Amino acid sequence: MVKAREHLRSQIQGLHAAGHSISHIATTLACDRKTVRKWIKAVPGRVQDAKRRGRPTKMSPKTKDKVRRVFKDKISPGLRRVSRALNFSPDYIEQGKTISHMTLSRYMRKTEWGKFAYKQVMKPLLSAKNVQDRLRFSQRMVAEGYTDDTTRGKLLRSHILFTDESPIELQPRVNKQNRRIRTSDPSTIKPEMRPKFPLKVMVAGGISRYGKTDLYVVPNHETVNGEHYRTHILPSYTTTINDSRVFPCSNLSVLMQDGATCHTARATLSQIGEEDVKVWTDWPGNSPDLNPIEHIWARLQDSVLKYPRPKNREQLILRVREEWESVTQTELWQLCDSFRSRILECVEKEGKHTKY
Repeated sequence: MVKAREHLRSQIQGLHAAGHSISHIATTLACDRKTVRKWIKAVPGRVQDAKRRGRPTKMSPKTKDKVRRVFKDKISPGLRRVSRALNFSPDYIEQGKTISHMTLSRYMRKTEWGKFAYKQVMKPLLSAKNVQDRLRFSQRMVAEGYTDDTTRGKLLRSHILFTDESPIELQPRVNKQNRRIRTSDPSTIKPEMRPKFPLKVMVAGGISRYGKTDLYVVPNHETVNGEHYRTHILPSYTTTINDSRVFPCSNLSVLMQDGATCHTARATLSQIGEEDVKVWTDWPGNSPDLNPIEHIWARLQDSVLKYPRPKNREQLILRVREEWESVTQTELWQLCDSFRSRILECVEKEGKHTKY
C-alpha cells in the first residue's frame, strides 16, 4: 500500500515535469486534483509520508532533567514516590498537570542509564592497613609467578588449597522491599514467621584445581576455636595437601587460610610446620574477594532456599553436603584459575575492592 502511494506521487511529479496540466494529470492517474497540487508543490523527489508527530508527551525537558538528577547513578527512591513529589510540586499544581509512575518508567526504559536497575553489592569496609596489606600480598603473588599466564603459573595456581569456614542459615533474612502481595483486602495477608535465632550450621572446607576436601560440619553448640580447628579441621586440609592425586608436586603445595585467630595461633602454625606444609601467613584481612571458595559458600546458601526447603538440622546438613559434592571438576578449575585475575585486578586498583 505504501509503495503504491509512493509510485502515484512519483508519477504525478514526472507528468508535471513533462509539462502536463493538473487536470490532465488528475484524469490520467484517476486521482483528485488536490492530491496533484499537493505533490507538485512538494520537494521534487520526496514521495514518502512525513513522520507522524504522535501523541504529545508529558515528559517536558524540565521534567526529564528532574528525573535524571534524582535517578541517574544514585540510590534513588521509588517511581511512585517521585511521581507524587512531581504532582505536588508548585510547577505541576500551577499548570494543572499530573504524571504517573508508569510514564516515568517508560521514559527511563528508553534512556541508556535507566534500562536496568542494579542492586548495590555489600563489601567489607577496608582500612588503610587492609589496602596496604592487599596490595603488598598481590604484588608478592605477581613476583613469585602465581599470575603468570604460562605453564609454570598454571602449575603454581593448581597447587593452592583455598580454605575457609562459613555459616549456612536455614532461614536467612530476606529483602522485604521485594516481597509484595497485591490484594484488595490487606487484612488477609499473614505475617512471615521467622525464629529469633534461625537454625544454621558452620561448615569448613577447601578447594583446589584438581579436587576438594571433605566438607566438615561443626557439631551443634560448638565454636571453631584454636583447639577445635587443630583437632577436627586442619587434619583434613593437610591430608588433602599430601594427596598426590590432588597435588602431584608436593614441593609446590601451599595452604591458604585467612587471618582468623584460630588460624594464626602459634600452636596452629607449629602443627602446620610439623606436617611440613607451606602456608601463607600474610593473607590480607577483609579480602573475601580474593578467595575463590566464597563462591562455593554462596552456592551452598542458595541451595538451602530451593524447594523443598530443609525442615531441620539433619536435612539442612544433608542438603549442604549434596551441594558440596555436586561441584564439578570444571567448576573447580575455573574458580581456582580465577585467582590470577583477582590478584591482577587488586594490583591494578592499588589494593582496593575487586569486582568479585
